[in-house]
Amino acid sequence: MVVLDSKLMQAPVLATAHQEDRMSETRDDRQTATIVDVAERAGVAVGTVSRFINGREVRKTNELRIREAIKELGYQTNTFAQAMKTDVTKTVAVVMDGFDEFHTQVLSNVITQFFDHGYQVTTYHLKNEPGELDNLMSIMTARKFDGVVMSGTFNNTISLDQLRSLQKPIVLFNDEATGIDIDRVLVNNREASKRAVQHMIEMGHERIAIIKASDLQSSSRGRYQGFCDAMEEAGLQVIEEYVCEGSWRLSDGYFALQQLMALDEPPTALFSVNYEMTMGVLEAMKEQGLQVAKDLSLVSYDDPYFFRLLTPSITAIAQPHDVIASRLVEMMLTRLNNGISSSSRKMTVSCDVILRDSVARLR
Repeated sequence: MVVLDSKLMQAPVLATAHQEDRMSETRDDRQTATIVDVAERAGVAVGTVSRFINGREVRKTNELRIREAIKELGYQTNTFAQAMKTDVTKTVAVVMDGFDEFHTQVLSNVITQFFDHGYQVTTYHLKNEPGELDNLMSIMTARKFDGVVMSGTFNNTISLDQLRSLQKPIVLFNDEATGIDIDRVLVNNREASKRAVQHMIEMGHERIAIIKASDLQSSSRGRYQGFCDAMEEAGLQVIEEYVCEGSWRLSDGYFALQQLMALDEPPTALFSVNYEMTMGVLEAMKEQGLQVAKDLSLVSYDDPYFFRLLTPSITAIAQPHDVIASRLVEMMLTRLNNGISSSSRKMTVSCDVILRDSVARLR
């Protein structure tokens, strides 16, 4: 039982007159601070402060002084008024098609890094369902922003054409979007998956199964291709009944494991292409009294923190959330500073295969 101290529940003591005066002075200072005050405090020209506030480059030493002056004075720009004058809002829209651990880690890093460059982030959730993009477009058209960072699966050009009609810089991640002239940050899914499956093969496994997602999604397609590459190079056949397809959900991993272990000759190792399906695999194994490594070796794409805490710990492919976020922010800032007329760029980020204890060596 938690007992609250009665002293803590008393009404707060009113501030003294002296304290009220000090608080009033602080509020007045913050309310009346102007761009001129910031310039004087920072020891730079008013024009330098103006360039910084409007997102233009200034010397690093000046930037640090201006940031410190803004913080000390509590100076706040009128974002709406600024947008009306310059069409610059210092706001970036981030559109996510999911909020699993991968997306939330990337989002957290993106928000932090944009904030460090003086930008706010507005987040939207886009489900790949009919009419969802139309609804999102209506909302985004009514609100001002400078650019869009977007995660999702685009199976046609109509969706992207709708977004590009906004005439704002767009940077995609987590989808190849082939044939589209648009900036994107990708993960080398194929190469990382190949290395992970090669590890299982080196440990003596030949009957290796995979739980993948739809081939319409480039991330799933790349992971499956990496699986096939490793098997082919080792002279091993990809057995059709060892290939299970899901939709990234925990339940997909759960039912796939049941299906695989019910086979007359079940696999000795399994590659799951995302951590949610891996959790479903672990749940089904626990229900069946099966032990990771002893009864079935396991590798997961994605590496949530708790994987290293399990016994045995899970071998996994770790996506560098901070690097992905840095590339997204870098690409967007380049577009915001240089415009959207130049040809698109593609950056590919490498992943690490973290070897732990979930893959046993076959005798």
